[in-house]
Amino acid sequence: MRYQGRITEWNDAKGFGYIEWHGASDKLFLHISAFADRSRRPRLGDIVTYEAERDPQGRHRAIHVAFPASATRAQESPSRAAHRERRRAGGGWLGGVIIASIFAGGLHLYSRHQESRAEAIIEPAQSFVKPARESRFSCQGKVHCSEMSSCAEARFYAANCPGVRIDGDGDGRPCEDQCGH
Repeated sequence: MRYQGRITEWNDAKGFGYIEWHGASDKLFLHISAFADRSRRPRLGDIVTYEAERDPQGRHRAIHVAFPASATRAQESPSRAAHRERRRAGGGWLGGVIIASIFAGGLHLYSRHQESRAEAIIEPAQSFVKPARESRFSCQGKVHCSEMSSCAEARFYAANCPGVRIDGDGDGRPCEDQCGH
């Protein structure tokens, strides 16, 4: 099943980052090798579509990642996009006003459509990530014990966040050196 999300973290030098699923705050690991088309480098904030799988260590990651056609067009320079729109509308200012009105209406309809789809997108995503209990913590990409602010946060990450490396001996007790287990 394909999902859609936004790149919320990206380290271009290392070629990896994280995708945030639309409608959820959970993050999914993304590597440059997951892109089928490498004609351009991913950037922070890019919208992408992808499939999800578990890697050999049981962590979740994005595969078969692509930039949607509409997102690729959004990367055009403003002058080129304006020229294309003027050509389509006949070049007059009235044509520009009409196109802008149609675009605004379409954007409104699209955002309402995305809101209605959010529940459908969240449902399959929950099969990959355990639902978090009410907590003051949230998965924010922390991976190591040195990044945790408390033992409670470490326990939350161990129970709810994919890709953490805070239980070295696999006994279910995270950050044993810091938390005194």
